Amino acid sequence: MDVLMVYALFASITPLFLWMEHRGTAIVQLPFIAGMWGFFFTEFFSIQTSGFLYGSLLTLSLLNLIYAHIAFYLIFFHNQKTREHIFEKFPHITKKKLT
Repeated sequence: MDVLMVYALFASITPLFLWMEHRGTAIVQLPFIAGMWGFFFTEFFSIQTSGFLYGSLLTLSLLNLIYAHIAFYLIFFHNQKTREHIFEKFPHITKKKLT
């Protein structure tokens, strides 16, 4: 349960990181985040819901999982400045020349 909570918190702040360069992506992710938290509270508090609502919240949660990974890629690897900064701070990550 702790891992799920940490993931939910990180997924909730992902649009803040995307806002400057990928504003449309950040806005599209907001309904997925609402669905994820709706599913979390439904499960955590054992709230009885209809099958359609439960399935919809579960689907939004799973789609948020996929979408958050796409956002992670955009934040860390698609942006040239971020990629250069990561390789500057952690030079052991860069590919070494084969001799």
